[in-house]
Amino acid sequence: MRWLAICACVLAAAAKASYADPLAASSLPQDTRWVIHMDVDGARLATPLWELARLRLVEPQRAAMMPKLTILERITGMKLPQDLHDVTLFGSSFDEGAVCVRIHGPMDQPNVVAFLRNDPEFQQRDYNGHDILRWRDKGRDRLIYAAFAPGNFAVLSPDPKTIETALDTLDGKSPALKADSPLAPVPPPVAVTRANPPIFWMAAEHLSELPRAQPVESPVLSQIDAASVGLRWANDRAVAELLVQASSDHTAQQLQAVAEGVKAFVALSAAEEHAPPRLRLLSGALQQLTVQTDGKTLKGDWSLDIDKLEALVNAALPEPPAATTAAPAATAGKIP
Repeated sequence: MRWLAICACVLAAAAKASYADPLAASSLPQDTRWVIHMDVDGARLATPLWELARLRLVEPQRAAMMPKLTILERITGMKLPQDLHDVTLFGSSFDEGAVCVRIHGPMDQPNVVAFLRNDPEFQQRDYNGHDILRWRDKGRDRLIYAAFAPGNFAVLSPDPKTIETALDTLDGKSPALKADSPLAPVPPPVAVTRANPPIFWMAAEHLSELPRAQPVESPVLSQIDAASVGLRWANDRAVAELLVQASSDHTAQQLQAVAEGVKAFVALSAAEEHAPPRLRLLSGALQQLTVQTDGKTLKGDWSLDIDKLEALVNAALPEPPAATTAAPAATAGKIP
């Protein structure tokens, strides 16, 4: 999804630490079916993890990313990445045309509006005290709608009704998700502090509706009512937590068997004499994964320290290009 790629690039450039409140269910519309939330503030606080991402993911792409980020700074007035708190994507269906992107960070609203006015199809209208802006996305040849909300929020969507619902929810004029919704982040076992910040949250429900929008139907998704995965930093480890609400107790047990089977298969393959090093690394990492069921609920926990995570990343990604060194003739006779 292009929205996710754009947000990931912005997220990947973050460097200066700050901290904002975690994602709240009350900020999402009641009819939300899926959500992806990237807590930029929290990610910056996970220093070892962030440095790994910076060195292996960001730096190799810096030349391509910086011109776009520079333009974005000029338009929005934001100082990236330090002004960006979080990015949230959500939708009331699995149709990309109804996706909503919510950006949390201070923007120069008059400057943004002045820039958008250059578009021939620009429009500005009032909605409950908010200005809804419209312009054409030349890259995908479609209209985009956006609005600002109190608290340094901006919302964007190809669908104007989605913008209206998002604004009404933030204003408390429209029903929001309940705190116990499967789309709401699961409270961590201890209070959230700067030492154990949330980093990422992704959740969806009514997954049986998803195959209808896809060319190939999945027998697994049709048996899952809701699923979520969260990533946080705690005790100097990256902790991933999976939660699945299956259609029955039996289905949950079958999903557990599948997960345990994958672990066993990878371990068996890694035990071969000529198994590649990356497979052995994966096998060792998967031993940290625990999966258990409680009725219809399947819960998975996967905790990795930074050394194991770095080894996995290094095995999965190509080596970064070596730093360019000056030619000997250019430095001869100069004092270092």
